[in-house]
Amino acid sequence: MIWLILVLSFLPLAGALYLMFKSQNLSFNKKQMTNFVVKPLDFENWGFIPANFTCDGANQFPRFEIGALPENTQSLAIMVDDPDAPMVRPFVHLLAVNVPAVKLIDENILAESTLGMNDFMQIGWGWPCPPEWHWVHHYHFKFFALNTGLDLKPGFNLQQFAKALTENEGNIIWTAEIVGLYSR
Repeated sequence: MIWLILVLSFLPLAGALYLMFKSQNLSFNKKQMTNFVVKPLDFENWGFIPANFTCDGANQFPRFEIGALPENTQSLAIMVDDPDAPMVRPFVHLLAVNVPAVKLIDENILAESTLGMNDFMQIGWGWPCPPEWHWVHHYHFKFFALNTGLDLKPGFNLQQFAKALTENEGNIIWTAEIVGLYSR
């Protein structure tokens, strides 16, 4: 009976947290352009991410080729999350802003960017590493092109990232999303 009381007392908090993160619309789908292309070079969109880019390998950030950047793109923002993680909200693997607007996004370009705190409590890329007993996880690589930079300091968190994008929604030129799969 006590466990039931504990579970029921947690539900309002869990619901509030879910609604808070759900309300921070980070996809801005209305800004998506059909001629914008993000192509993963190390796996296929909706394909499996090679182990080299996960905790079972070298923890490298996969490479992405960017095409059709609008002329006025000044920077990119990138978020990678895993909605299949056993959490109230998706597990954040990467938050990056002020990513140079170049045709190839890789570890070197991320090093030139302003990086936020991932849910491993580290700044930068946190490799896919689902529990071995779990099903296939979906890793969403979300790209935002902006006609400005974002005023965030290294180590910013998800709430600060969402607030900055929401406040600059009018500066978002396009968005794109790539999904990679991984299981152990």
